Amino acid sequence: MRRAAAGALTAVLLAVAGCTADDTPSPEPSPTAKAPSPTATPEKVTLPEVRKGYRTAAQAGPRLANGGLGIVEFGKGVTWVGVYCRSEGRSPEKLSVVIDTIGEFTTVCPTGEVQHELHQLNLTEPFDGQVRIETADDVRWAANVQVSAPADS
Repeated sequence: MRRAAAGALTAVLLAVAGCTADDTPSPEPSPTAKAPSPTATPEKVTLPEVRKGYRTAAQAGPRLANGGLGIVEFGKGVTWVGVYCRSEGRSPEKLSVVIDTIGEFTTVCPTGEVQHELHQLNLTEPFDGQVRIETADDVRWAANVQVSAPADS
């Protein structure tokens, strides 16, 4: 049955990195604008925002190093897997989201800023699967799985 679920994945993923509300370019800083202080507090890693029409099926973080979201009930249809991460080391580090029988999504977590990733799964059958995060000890991350919310009657 799990192998059938893996085969049921039709649209594997859509990665959205660094999304903004619109596509307008940011204005250039004025010549009098001050550069950020080298001791500025880095952006916090928070849980990904839940998309309209969806609910959180599982979540974890923010935390450092490897971890997981446990066994998740993936529903039929569109499911979103969101992960935000930042390397707290001296160099960017890789982070992988591993979903049993489905696959793996890998991203690079930069230093000094938070990477925002959102992956779309389109499943033809519901199934239960273990979700794990594999990364370096100095990567802070937060992740969630969002499934379609039941329509209000």
